[in-house]
Amino acid sequence: MLKATPTSSNRDESATKADCFLTGVTVLELGERVAAGACGKVLAELGATVIAIEPSSHTVSGKWINRANTMAGKRSMVVDPEKDSDRRLKQLLLQGVDVIILSSDLSHEDIDIWNMERPTPQILCDITAFGHTGPMSGEAASDAAIQAWSGVMDTTGLSEKPPAVTTSPVLEMSTAIYAGCAVLAALKVRLQTGFGQRIDMAIFDCAVNSLPNYLALHQAGRHVGRVGNNHPLHMPWGCFRTRDGRVQICAATDEHFSKISAAIGRPELAQDQRFHTNDARMRNRVELNDLLEAWSLGQTMSECEQVMSAIGIPCGAIVHVESLSTEPNLVHRRSLYESLDPTTGEYVRLARSPLRSEIEQSSDAKNIPAPNADREEIKNWLKLRNAEVQVATPVSGDPILRGRPLDGVRIIEIGHYTVAPLASRHLGALGADVVKIESPSGDATRRSSPMRADGQSYIFALSNTDKRGRVLDLRKRDDCDRLNQLLEDADILIENMKPGALSRFGFGAATLAKSHPHLITVSVNGFGGDSVYPGRPAFDTVIQAMSGLMSLTLVDDEPMKTGISASDTIGGQFGMLACLAGWIHRERFGSAVHFDISMQDTSVWITQSNWPPAARPSPFELLRASDGYVYVEAPAAQKCGFRETLRTFGETRASVIEQLTSAGINCAPVLSVREAFEHAQTAARQILLRSTSQEGEPWLVLNCPLGLLSTPPRVRSVMGRLAAGNPEDDPTQPSTSTDTHIGASTYHA
Repeated sequence: MLKATPTSSNRDESATKADCFLTGVTVLELGERVAAGACGKVLAELGATVIAIEPSSHTVSGKWINRANTMAGKRSMVVDPEKDSDRRLKQLLLQGVDVIILSSDLSHEDIDIWNMERPTPQILCDITAFGHTGPMSGEAASDAAIQAWSGVMDTTGLSEKPPAVTTSPVLEMSTAIYAGCAVLAALKVRLQTGFGQRIDMAIFDCAVNSLPNYLALHQAGRHVGRVGNNHPLHMPWGCFRTRDGRVQICAATDEHFSKISAAIGRPELAQDQRFHTNDARMRNRVELNDLLEAWSLGQTMSECEQVMSAIGIPCGAIVHVESLSTEPNLVHRRSLYESLDPTTGEYVRLARSPLRSEIEQSSDAKNIPAPNADREEIKNWLKLRNAEVQVATPVSGDPILRGRPLDGVRIIEIGHYTVAPLASRHLGALGADVVKIESPSGDATRRSSPMRADGQSYIFALSNTDKRGRVLDLRKRDDCDRLNQLLEDADILIENMKPGALSRFGFGAATLAKSHPHLITVSVNGFGGDSVYPGRPAFDTVIQAMSGLMSLTLVDDEPMKTGISASDTIGGQFGMLACLAGWIHRERFGSAVHFDISMQDTSVWITQSNWPPAARPSPFELLRASDGYVYVEAPAAQKCGFRETLRTFGETRASVIEQLTSAGINCAPVLSVREAFEHAQTAARQILLRSTSQEGEPWLVLNCPLGLLSTPPRVRSVMGRLAAGNPEDDPTQPSTSTDTHIGASTYHA
């Protein structure tokens, strides 16, 4: 690890930067994508020195649509490709840094860097639309176009209207976090072996990975379509008008619905044959939504929240991004801050890192540098680096290293639904020994529809690969003792229970810090452990509502959630990031860290590229074809005078796209989820795998999207039935899963 780090000229010199996470790691950020800038931001917030190369001429494309947000916490150097001195300086950086972030689908120069010889310890992370393999390899596409290609766009909006485009770059931001996780996994390998590696991150892979609910429906043979602000699997779940705005109410079980029926003064609805089971409620969702809105229209947003929170039902008001600075929990957690933008002389609003721990983010991680402000400091650092560090042996390609990044790491998961299970299934694919603790009744998703004929839940299997199970009833002293024994041999505990739930059994963070000082603890929940909403339940859509995310997608002026469970996914990804960062910190500096992660904070974090002074999102339109929709990056068609001659009536998507591309207009077919799952790119990237459970039962599962090319992740098996197996089972037994994947369709635009 490099020890000398350049310092920004406008940093707070009174602040001292304690050793933390990635102190001493130097990153060169070259990629122009939003995801490349956000990945650099993730690493900078963990203490890395991130040097971002800025263009010599002004631009407002890619990550530069919001320079202030992109550059916060980084070092700036402008490189003029026409100057020999600048080219030499950049070449020295390419040879001297620990990590390089690229986006080679937008830059031929990035392609050359990806293919060049590099120092053996160096890590190259390339974030592209479709990755380096498959029929679409190398093609550039915007976040919205990837929404179309991946099926994500077809899940957002109302069934009776065209698909909705999410203007927040959710897929790029999600990929950025996954890329940050991949870099941390590669740094862990480097700490132990001295070897770096290349990382192939595809936004398309991450997009398809965000569709487990829809893959469950697809496997069950059910219709997969847009459900607006409802949930594809559960009812009641929706956005309801009130006297002064809108609220999102979410219920996932029959018990939840029974409580809601009583609270609105209609207890008989719980026994009504139209609504008495979740399947019945799904069939009669329109009628049920009308009944609930008849009640909510008589309430204020605050009154609805109070009634629902009192009975443990997740509910939240729709908060617009302009109002985030006054949202009570964000104010309490100091989730937002202001920083001076030296290019305008004005203060801008930014989001703090969602990874809250006893290690505070340094003040220079919040500063925005002026363009080229750090040039001399960077040159001085290079001189120190040349004096202190021997030139490493070069390497090219992707030599395979033995083992996987997290071999030997044991993780205890106490979680249900999506968040902690998502984090730990990916950590399991990276080699960790994951032990999932369940109550005697099991994870709630074991009973989530749709179910297979053998009574097992598709969504549980998709969320719980590469784990072993242990059933413990923490109301019993003996089982608490057994959990303590498991924690004694564990490295990490990740949980997404309600705040305080584990404390009641003696497993709160403060207690564990004393009883198991070696243990890294990661708590992820709706509003954080330190919150103005103690004990308040929250599901994905409530967090989308209260983080501003829903306000960025409008259908007829109604805020619209993303079809994918974006807040659950992002929360789980930050949980995974915390696990990896915590391990690296303990390995480097000797102390274990506790993380308090609020899903509201994580979702706010991904919206910040849309905050002022960001340029307005590029205009677009959706064209109706005979077999679906085509996403068009408009008004290019109108500007070039092509719109009047475009034929759409009776034409297929392929025909419309052929006309558009012949005129140089960027476009993409809006694929259905089924088409995306069966697409040739999905097959080539092996995003879907056929695996088996611990009892030998076949399953179709999602692969891990972290493209570590020298130590690739491997999905081995699906978790068994409740109480099948125990922590003493040998986790190193080879999996019976194969690389078989579903067949590719022949659709090509």
